[in-house]
Amino acid sequence: MIRLFSIFIVPLLLTACNMGFFMGVTGENVEDRTSSMIVTLPAPATVANLSKYSLILIADPHFGAAKSQKTENFLAWFKAQMETADEEHKPRFIINIGDTMDGGHLSEANEYNALVAMLAGIAKENGLQEFPTYSVAGNHDLYNYGWDTWKTNIYPYTSYYRFMTKNFSWYFLDTANGTLGNDQLTDLEQNLLLDKNPKIVVSHYAVYCGGLFEYCIHNTIERNRLISAFARNNVKQVFEGHDHQEHDWTCENFREHAVTSFLYGYKFCLATIDEDAGTVVYQEISID
Repeated sequence: MIRLFSIFIVPLLLTACNMGFFMGVTGENVEDRTSSMIVTLPAPATVANLSKYSLILIADPHFGAAKSQKTENFLAWFKAQMETADEEHKPRFIINIGDTMDGGHLSEANEYNALVAMLAGIAKENGLQEFPTYSVAGNHDLYNYGWDTWKTNIYPYTSYYRFMTKNFSWYFLDTANGTLGNDQLTDLEQNLLLDKNPKIVVSHYAVYCGGLFEYCIHNTIERNRLISAFARNNVKQVFEGHDHQEHDWTCENFREHAVTSFLYGYKFCLATIDEDAGTVVYQEISID
């Protein structure tokens, strides 16, 4: 009976009490990773003063999993895109939406960073002296107490941050436990309220997930607070992962897009931002 309680009831309690199921699995707690204030980073130099540009989003690459990454196909596409696309559709930076490491191990972080270095090399050959890659933490990144590995090896070495481009504000959330926790959520609400720019938000866990609650933030109060904050404060787009499948939803005044898993779906997302029009257009591209 005690064993059954541990297996089925404890995870539910962890989810319900706003600590998140994966704290019980990993021992990592979002309140220990995020301070009460968001970290503000410089904008990517590659988009300085640009009115229209593109970026790549990958989700759930799970480096270290026993499955082919097909990174060669991705690198071939990236090289061709950098060489032949018009300036508006050449990628200027990459966002990784979490579950970088399959098991929270240093060797997996090293595999990811090797890919990042190859992309930066191709970009440099095509005139971009810098090519930043931004990451958010996913639940798999915390396995085996992987936060220590993540925060010292995966840029930008923090899990709750933002930057501002010409007109947009970009917010990167730590939802690796399936929750933001009270401190991060309260700080986010305050910052969204004060920030009048149109906004793009990146989160590993989905906020609403079109009602597919297995893959979204489970705490209904937290979820409702986020939806309200996004709807009231000019959030245009939310990019998410975790589900491994492509989904689109319109929720209140903003759109959600769950990006297909880079590893399990062999796809990634190319998004084009129009800073002056305040629009985000995206498409998923197969590397299979």
